[in-house]
Amino acid sequence: MKLRKLLIQRMPGFEEKGFELVDLSDQLNVITGPNASGKTTACRAIQGLLWPETLSGFTPVSLAGEWVEDGEPLRVDLEGSKSSWQRDGLPSEILPLPGPHLAQCFTVTIDDLFAGSQTDDDLAARIAREMAGGYDLTAVRNLDAFKLSRTHGRKELKELENTKKEMGRITTEQQALRTEEEELGILEEQEKEARTAQARLGTLKDARDLINVRDNISEAQHVHGDFPKSIELLLGDEAQKLEQIRDDLDEAA
Repeated sequence: MKLRKLLIQRMPGFEEKGFELVDLSDQLNVITGPNASGKTTACRAIQGLLWPETLSGFTPVSLAGEWVEDGEPLRVDLEGSKSSWQRDGLPSEILPLPGPHLAQCFTVTIDDLFAGSQTDDDLAARIAREMAGGYDLTAVRNLDAFKLSRTHGRKELKELENTKKEMGRITTEQQALRTEEEELGILEEQEKEARTAQARLGTLKDARDLINVRDNISEAQHVHGDFPKSIELLLGDEAQKLEQIRDDLDEAA
C-alpha cells in the first residue's frame, strides 16, 4: 500500500479548517513547517485511518486517505470512530491489518532512532542541533550567563507590576476624559440649540412689537376718522391765539 493523498478535514487543533497532502511519493516524503502547523497531526491521521482505535478520545475527527494497492485505488474515510473503505470506487472490506496494539510499531521517531545508540551520538546531537535551528541548546543552557539566582528578576517583576498599575491609572483617566469629551459635545450641542432658540425668541419679540405698533396706528386712524374735515385747518396753536385775542380785547376795553 502506497499513500497518495491525505485529507484532514477536522482534527483537534484544526476544528475549523483542515489541510491536505497530495501527490505523495512512493519513496520518501518530508513534511516541514513551524510548530502547530500539522506535522504530528498528519502522522496521527495516517495512523488513525488504518487503526481508528488509536484516535479514541480525540474529537472532532474527519479524515480521508487514498492509497494504491496492487495497482488499484483504495480510499479510507473516517468520521468520528466510523471507518469506511472503498476499492476502485466500490465499497470494500477492511484490509487485514495488524492489531491496533501494534500500530506504534510502524511509527519511528528521532528518539527511537537514537535510543541506546553509542555509535551515532554525534549524529544524534547534530540532528537535535539542526532541529533547534542550528543551536546547541544544552550548551547554551549551561552558560554562566544563564545561571540565575533565586532573586533574579524580582526587581524587574516589581517594576512590571508598578508599570501595570500606572497603566491602569492612565487608562482610567483616559476613560474619564473620553466621557467628559462626550459630555462636552452634548453641552456644545445644547448651547447651539439655546442660541438658536434665543435668536428665534428675539425675532418673535420684534414681530410682537410690530403688531402692537400696527394696532396703535390702526386705532389712531380710526379715532382720527371721527373728527370733522375742518379739523385739518387747526395748526395746534389755536389756544395761544385765543388767549392773545382775549388779552387784546381786555386791553381794548
